[in-house]
Amino acid sequence: MARYGRIDEDLTPDGMIQRARDMVPNLRARAEECERLRRVPDETVAQFLEAGFFRIVQPKKFGGYEFDLPTMVRCMVEISRGCGSSGWVLSLTAAHTWWAAQYEPEAQEELYADDGDLRFPLIFAPTGTATPVDGGFELNGSWNYASGCDLSNWLAVNAIVPGPDSGGPPADLLVCVIRDRDYQVVDNWHVMGLRGTGSKQANVQSLFVPTSRALSLFDLDRGPSPGRVLHDNPFFGGPASPIFYAEIAAVAVGIARGAIDAFVDRARTKTSAFKPGVKLFETPAAQRRLAAAVAELDTAEAMLLQEARSYMDLVAERVPMGQTLTLEERARMQLQLQHCVEMSASVVDGLFIAGGSSAINEGEPLQRCFRDISALRTHYLMDGDRLRENWGRLAFDLEPLSRTPGV
Repeated sequence: MARYGRIDEDLTPDGMIQRARDMVPNLRARAEECERLRRVPDETVAQFLEAGFFRIVQPKKFGGYEFDLPTMVRCMVEISRGCGSSGWVLSLTAAHTWWAAQYEPEAQEELYADDGDLRFPLIFAPTGTATPVDGGFELNGSWNYASGCDLSNWLAVNAIVPGPDSGGPPADLLVCVIRDRDYQVVDNWHVMGLRGTGSKQANVQSLFVPTSRALSLFDLDRGPSPGRVLHDNPFFGGPASPIFYAEIAAVAVGIARGAIDAFVDRARTKTSAFKPGVKLFETPAAQRRLAAAVAELDTAEAMLLQEARSYMDLVAERVPMGQTLTLEERARMQLQLQHCVEMSASVVDGLFIAGGSSAINEGEPLQRCFRDISALRTHYLMDGDRLRENWGRLAFDLEPLSRTPGV
């Protein structure tokens, strides 16, 4: 076996996207099982691994395809079209091989080991502490929303390095990567939407984390990441926040694509009790609602792809010159990608209502899409009012009200 695993050297980005598209029927067939298990089924995980989806943006140096962000989001749209929960987990683990490329070379060698198989959630809310000790940090805390922890082999968590004054600002924020065996999973994932993501709680007590696996967000604000020396591709030298937003926006667009598919299937067979003998698809209202939904979602997906391409263009231009995206450029991308989510949610909401009362029954695909995208919209990154205010302040040369350093 080749070091870091064997990949299909002839596979193109379009070929990878087609692999994702080909999975849609299987994902739909297992969507109810995914919800019942409250995690991605083993069969789906095996197919993801076989297809190489976790390696889409993984550096070639460590056995990945090193495709670009547009390829990544297009694949995630297709997977999420088949199953929102499966798409969420895949998007929020596969994209984090990009994040792994930011760590010390020693840590990257450790993360990819010999087979190149790296799968880890990243919890960005700093709800734990990292206390400096000799050679690293002592990690303690509890982190909710470890999406995909059931299929992962590592976990990244954001932790506060306490400052000199109790209750004062932190000395640093560290994203620490730990092995799956080094944290305890608390099964607290009993929710209305994205039920199959297994986004449970991770508890850590007195765990030593070496400095190489503790990435300082404050340092990222001051210069390039320590892992930059390993990779020539400018993609790995850009800021993280647009990638994080694109991960989620792709899932939202995919869920809405699935809702359109579900509405079309439903409209072909549903007969209204108020209009005996008339199928839903024969009514002008259903035809107009479908057309409006398609137009709105096509716009959202075009915006998603445009932002992904714009990110690649900007990092290709800036990173080789030792520059990066401005705060205003990052905020604008975040604003647009969050708007993709709002448009996708609008599509799902409209079709769910247009599908009729029986669409609320358990097991109905439209109902699942409605619940999944409603859950997705509660994510902190998707707070549109916060993003709009922050961008507006930057547009007027004011300090943003809210900003995470380093991304």
